[in-house]
Amino acid sequence: MPKSSQKPARVYPILLKERKVVYSTYPLSPEHKQLDLEAARERVETVNRQRADYLQQLYGTGINDCSDYDLAINTDRFGMEQTVGLILHSMQQAGYEIPAELTQAV
Repeated sequence: MPKSSQKPARVYPILLKERKVVYSTYPLSPEHKQLDLEAARERVETVNRQRADYLQQLYGTGINDCSDYDLAINTDRFGMEQTVGLILHSMQQAGYEIPAELTQAV
């Protein structure tokens, strides 16, 4: 369980949702560790339970509530450049002004 001064990434959109200049994304990618299937399954269940308890206790929100995000991207399906391009494109569609040098770099 994270210390109270350490907040998991899922918490920041909740804390910052009133700020209009925040654009929240949620990159999805599994951690790759050398575990056998049963150990990996147990680890995932334990970590998910801890994260869910932490979010519910401190912020009153469920771990599967993605309503505070503007965009969720499964990064297993897209490379880094594609992911950045998707984020920049969706930010433009949402009305954010993206500097030309950023859009040209992707």
